[in-house]
Amino acid sequence: MRPIQLSMTAVLPAMMTLLAGVLTSSQAQDSSSSKLPSGSYILLLKEGDQAPPQAIGEWELQLDSAGSYRWLRGADVMVEGDYRIQADTVLLVDRVGGELACEGTGRYLWHTVPEGLQFAEIEDSCGPRPILLGTRPLSRKR
Repeated sequence: MRPIQLSMTAVLPAMMTLLAGVLTSSQAQDSSSSKLPSGSYILLLKEGDQAPPQAIGEWELQLDSAGSYRWLRGADVMVEGDYRIQADTVLLVDRVGGELACEGTGRYLWHTVPEGLQFAEIEDSCGPRPILLGTRPLSRKR
């Protein structure tokens, strides 16, 4: 059997087409994974957590697809704000008062986990946010 000989001018266009398809697919996956999943997430703070006694109990974080969030404690809205995604970082800014409202922007790394969302503080001068976002993963509300 004789080996097949191909010229670079014949192979190069096919290789470029294949490479373009791989890059486009990879970019589409990156942009879709950089969107914070909207919905409601539950956090249950327990005694023994690094949280003040008044924070113990169930909290709900609601994220909408338009870039707004709100923290609820039961039926009470504790704070509302806006978020913006930059790759694997979320920026949070409170805009409507409540007991948890703070000035300044909180920066957190975020990623999805099987039960919901996980956040890790990068920088935040707001006392309550790191407790609520950084104690443990938030579970998607069912």
